[in-house]
Amino acid sequence: MTKTLKDKKLLVVDDNELNRSLITSFLKECDMNIVNAENGKDAIEILKKEKFDIIITDINMPEINGLELIKIIKNKLKLKTPIVIVTASDIKVENIDSLRIPIYRNDLIKMIMKNI
Repeated sequence: MTKTLKDKKLLVVDDNELNRSLITSFLKECDMNIVNAENGKDAIEILKKEKFDIIITDINMPEINGLELIKIIKNKLKLKTPIVIVTASDIKVENIDSLRIPIYRNDLIKMIMKNI
């Protein structure tokens, strides 16, 4: 399963360093290229310069939250990059998959595989 994720590029957007580290450690064996952003503002700057195969974002972040980030990605940056939400809440966004915290490695990999 993880061979198909090899060399895929992932942007992880979360203000919580522990969550970013956890996602990165879960995917270490997959040989993905992982870039981290601490908030939506940083993510936008990164997305202006680099292309990704998938984006994983938290919802509750300072400056630009995950919902605002998704709108900017889709409407202003006009990107079609798949997005997965990782959140502690029950928030649902139309046409976007979400993983509820706590996240588990197998669930994360399955969600990425489904969306790439």
